[in-house]
Amino acid sequence: MPQPQNVETVCTGCNCHFFTTQRLASQEHHFHDGSCYSQWRTGRPRSDRGKKAIWKTCQFCDIRFRAGGRDENGKRLPNKKALFHSKVCAGRFKSVKGQKCQLLQINAAEWHSWNFDGEGSAFMVAVPGKRLFPVVSIGSTDRNVILSLIRDTGVGKPTIRKATSPKQKDLYQWRCFAAAATSYLRQILPFSLVKRAVIEQVLRWCGELERNPRLGYLPEWRDEVQRTCKALNARGAKSQRFPTDSRNAEGEIERLICPDLYEPVADLGNSCACSVDKCLCCGKPLPNRRKQTTCSRKCAYKIRKRRGQPCRVIHQSLRTRLAGLVDAEGSIGIARSGRTVHARIDIGNTNERLIRMLPKITGIGSITERPPKKKTHSVSWHWRIQSDGAEGFLEQILPYLRIKSRQAELALTVQRRLKQPKDRVNRDWQSEALAQMKKLNRKGPRLDQDPEAEKEL
Repeated sequence: MPQPQNVETVCTGCNCHFFTTQRLASQEHHFHDGSCYSQWRTGRPRSDRGKKAIWKTCQFCDIRFRAGGRDENGKRLPNKKALFHSKVCAGRFKSVKGQKCQLLQINAAEWHSWNFDGEGSAFMVAVPGKRLFPVVSIGSTDRNVILSLIRDTGVGKPTIRKATSPKQKDLYQWRCFAAAATSYLRQILPFSLVKRAVIEQVLRWCGELERNPRLGYLPEWRDEVQRTCKALNARGAKSQRFPTDSRNAEGEIERLICPDLYEPVADLGNSCACSVDKCLCCGKPLPNRRKQTTCSRKCAYKIRKRRGQPCRVIHQSLRTRLAGLVDAEGSIGIARSGRTVHARIDIGNTNERLIRMLPKITGIGSITERPPKKKTHSVSWHWRIQSDGAEGFLEQILPYLRIKSRQAELALTVQRRLKQPKDRVNRDWQSEALAQMKKLNRKGPRLDQDPEAEKEL
């Protein structure tokens, strides 16, 4: 039952008399209606300001702050459920999110890892007012490689750097950041060898930032990361890219080495010695066809073929890695040998351990050391194979080449035609093959480059 309004009192707002209940009459202020209360309340601060606020600790910077209601001056305080004292701390505490790299197949991850060892780089970028974030960059003068990187990973942004000299080609660069970079590095880490230290260090820094986001804004930690990152990516004799324990990766490669020799398939036609009754060089009749294939020493000298030690059988997993290394750091060419020609492959790198492993994998090749030409350069080691060894090597890695597949096909064609005695005598097609290979390996702008293809990037 409602309380009766039988107590007379005076309105605090307009000083008029009115009847109210005993409970309301016992309060300090009395108002006969809501409009009178609103008019009297306007401009008057509450007497309990700041009394309902509580003290909390910011989860990012550990600063104590008051939350709930308003302070004594009327300023609105953060909500009592707030975890941070400002929007800046709330934004800095958030984890770095973004599109992640697609799951790479094993063959693709192996090719990407050794191509990254040759042409890629990983580092941490410091932007003023923001925390550090990882960046992965891979450059190539072949735009098809950059487009394939985007298709394989589903992330990254391509850019074009125009050539500054007529002897150079335009550089196409692929970059990915933050979560895309870390997801890409984690997939190629098990197969990397040359830049394993860089990848491990970048992933270690990213893990520390995930556990403690505050580190990304500490000047001491940022300076240390920048200093270490610069040392890992430095060039020259003082470079620290290789001081890492890669025994596991090297042991895995050594377990995949096969001692068997690779026998390339060759179509010799009817060049068997037992079925020849004319000279293979000039076509003259032979005096004794059972023992001879040429009519004179001069003809025998003309059709002789440069041979070499055959290549070993390469494990399927190593073929994709070697293809990525050849695409990044290798050179496929045709060299003269007297009056004839032969295929040649060169691979150079500043990591001696990587070059020393190539003869173990293939069983062939010679290694030479090349001193640096500048102080900013490092000592490089170069591995070379040629003739039959280069043919067996290219036949095994050709399906996995992406950049130098045209050079490899031309080199294999030359080696196969040299097995035909009539083709060994003919110098015209050999000179044409030399000119074509020189065109494929030439520096400067590509003659077959289509300007419309730039729109794809």
